[in-house]
Amino acid sequence: VQFRNPMNKALFVRGKVADWVVTDERKGMKRGHQNVNTYMIGAKTEATGSSTWKGHHISGAICIDNIHRNSSIGDQLTARALALMNDVSTAKQIYTIRDKVGEAVKRGEDPNYRLDRTKLNSWSKEKENLYIARKKEASR
Repeated sequence: VQFRNPMNKALFVRGKVADWVVTDERKGMKRGHQNVNTYMIGAKTEATGSSTWKGHHISGAICIDNIHRNSSIGDQLTARALALMNDVSTAKQIYTIRDKVGEAVKRGEDPNYRLDRTKLNSWSKEKENLYIARKKEASR
């Protein structure tokens, strides 16, 4: 999916109790061990800004380390996405999401916390190229 700007490649993940976005924003928290960022989608909001996306609050970036330093971006995106598909089980192994997932379990299937997937925009190289061209044109 497209996350914030067309240059950010991201995966939307629907977990057992929460929705997530794992993204390559080219600014991971710890270069090498965390080249991608993970965000939990929170409650619906009317606010806009850096802590919102698609009409929801987002929590993050959440630290999830790799064991190795040289994993590719694709491997890191995929590993986190697969883990977050069963966020309840993963929270037992990854302490940085444990409390957030625990709150989601208590809340249950609250539609105010689930993203309307029809609002998602697909990422494409064409959109990224148009975005870069507009930025270059604006800076002239």
